[in-house]
Amino acid sequence: MNWYKQAQLKKKVLNVEKFDGYEVRTEDTQVGNDEDGRVEMESAYADSGCYIGDVETAKMLIEEKGIAPEASCDDHDVCSIGFEEESQNWWGWSHRAMSNFGIGDEPVAATPSGNETQYDGPAKTLDQAKQYAIEFADSVS
Repeated sequence: MNWYKQAQLKKKVLNVEKFDGYEVRTEDTQVGNDEDGRVEMESAYADSGCYIGDVETAKMLIEEKGIAPEASCDDHDVCSIGFEEESQNWWGWSHRAMSNFGIGDEPVAATPSGNETQYDGPAKTLDQAKQYAIEFADSVS
């Protein structure tokens, strides 16, 4: 399963509450094929419409850390990377781990086996740091 694509569930938005950098949607979601599989839940979405996760995750990323979440590529609809303006760092994450990358960092990513993989040396540009964040997010998803 591609963890960067939300499961195709039947959802009805009941309420939207806007915050700086994200919104919280209360959604009536049908899981399964019958009415017994309905659940009401709150989910957070970036201003771009990209799914962040639960409300606590959005608050931690945006309000506490100052990260602007985004999808790692155009065909993903789940945020797994983001830029933190104050520190000039790119962050990568999944439900398992989170790490940041800036110019001069020599990033290390965990592989599915739990071993560490060394990249090509320190990031020389923010674009390279962003790529390290994408690779890290992929490695822990």
